[in-house]
Amino acid sequence: MSVILSSEDFFPNHCNSPAIVQSVLRVVHAIRTSRRPMLRFSNPHCLNCNNIVTAAECHFIAILSHVRSGNFSTATTHAMLLCEGNDMKGVLGAVTRLTELTADTRDV
Repeated sequence: MSVILSSEDFFPNHCNSPAIVQSVLRVVHAIRTSRRPMLRFSNPHCLNCNNIVTAAECHFIAILSHVRSGNFSTATTHAMLLCEGNDMKGVLGAVTRLTELTADTRDV
């Protein structure tokens, strides 16, 4: 909820920051519906755990990075691992859309 309310703080120079937040939520939803076990992530507001990156977070970051660079084969491999062999097309599609929305914010 805090991300939605402060979306302009995350992307101050982007005119469509709410659409970016919505796109991030689509990615998270696609990940959650493709996996059997719960999606685990670290709480960024927790002083003891905000420096911990889970395996799922590592795969998500890798997917995002590889889709941005056009390396879809490696992105697909990380998506398979993140989705644990389940359907990952929704995740890859949602990440692709997110990278399109944020293409002009890379240097922000």
